[in-house]
Amino acid sequence: MRALQKHITDRRGFTILEITLVLFIGAILAAFLFTGLFGFQSRTEFEDTIKRVTATLREAQSRSLSRASSSVWGVHFENSTSTTPFYVLFYGTYTTSTRVGHYPLPKTVSYTTSSLGSGATKEITFAQITGLASTATSVIIQTKSGSASTTISINASGAVSY
Repeated sequence: MRALQKHITDRRGFTILEITLVLFIGAILAAFLFTGLFGFQSRTEFEDTIKRVTATLREAQSRSLSRASSSVWGVHFENSTSTTPFYVLFYGTYTTSTRVGHYPLPKTVSYTTSSLGSGATKEITFAQITGLASTATSVIIQTKSGSASTTISINASGAVSY
């Protein structure tokens, strides 16, 4: 009898229930961590896109002011249905040969259809010397999850803000 009691009290190791419980808690913590990291990455891509679009608009205006290539400069936005939506820095009239930079939107970011409908395009050019915008307009960018959106505005004087 004494040997049996010693065997029971000297038991080492874990039961299946204990191991299962630890794995379950670990899986829950990993899911929270993964969701948090994905949300952080999505938010970072969104903020970076806003800054890049704004910088591209300001670059187009700056190049127009300095009369680079002896032409007006602009940004072409395209909410393509067949490819990833994008925006392009161009000079003169927008064609594939006048593109200077082509920038696709990240997969987690999109244009809102209220500012740029599906399949639609929008162009903003800036006048030489004055830098005035061809039109006062705005482009709304959002996360695909819809959790955040920002309006990038271009007024008639050429000021770009968000």
